[in-house]
Amino acid sequence: MPEPLSILFWNLRMARKRKPVEVTNVLEAIDAFADTKSVDIFLFAESAFLEPRILPLLNQASPEFASVHPNDAAVHVYCRRTVACELLPSATGKARWNGYRVRNRQELPFVLVGTHSPSKLHGDVGRQEEFADQLRTDLDHWLAIERHRRAILCGDFNMNPCDPGLASFRGLQAVMARADAKRERKMGWRIRPKLYNPMWRLWGGESLGTHYYAGGGDALAYYWHTLDHVILTPAMLDAFRDDELAVLRSAGTNRLVNRNGRPRDDMSDHLPIHFQIHALGGAVP
Repeated sequence: MPEPLSILFWNLRMARKRKPVEVTNVLEAIDAFADTKSVDIFLFAESAFLEPRILPLLNQASPEFASVHPNDAAVHVYCRRTVACELLPSATGKARWNGYRVRNRQELPFVLVGTHSPSKLHGDVGRQEEFADQLRTDLDHWLAIERHRRAILCGDFNMNPCDPGLASFRGLQAVMARADAKRERKMGWRIRPKLYNPMWRLWGGESLGTHYYAGGGDALAYYWHTLDHVILTPAMLDAFRDDELAVLRSAGTNRLVNRNGRPRDDMSDHLPIHFQIHALGGAVP
């Protein structure tokens, strides 16, 4: 049985120049993840400031990784050279996400989408639903040209699992139960497949969330938010194990949270998510 594919997403909060100690802390964490989690595919949001340093870091022992993202990508993607990862053409031309054809050795390929949506602080529910609807347009386009239904969406969606952009019919329809994800939904004359969002079970559980925000002056404050997600089409469910999905609070011996259990100020304000994809050889197209 082949080894599962190890995938990690992290919003690094490194879009602009940062203090040297913050840069060092984040780079040390990435290096630890490559080792302790045997990561095959890294996806990073807000990493532009670190772009010149990430690939040399991952390849310091040997040239194992390649960057596969376009220059204007919102999410930077680094794949081990043992994994075939090819950029797919977009139907919408949006820079907030990119799709890749991924094939692990001789297994069936799947579509991997890396995305970073606009902040909740700078847009209303309608804007987030529109974002999700356009993302769904590209997802449907990629699955049509690939002629299968296997896809994973991963990134900082800036939405909690219950927000309309993720949960509504017009959005991604990313539901909390596997059984529900396998059934299409009809509204009026439209029929849309559902997706599965396993991050539902982590929000408010032992991991609490991926981002902490006290709410400012808002009357409603969740404090802990799950804004970072891995979302799967039903055709990927046999290759994914819920108990392997984790919000990471440490990288090797380095803690990513402070003494209050919140993301450290001298690293990122998001916690990374890690999961594995098992053999797809027996998956149904």
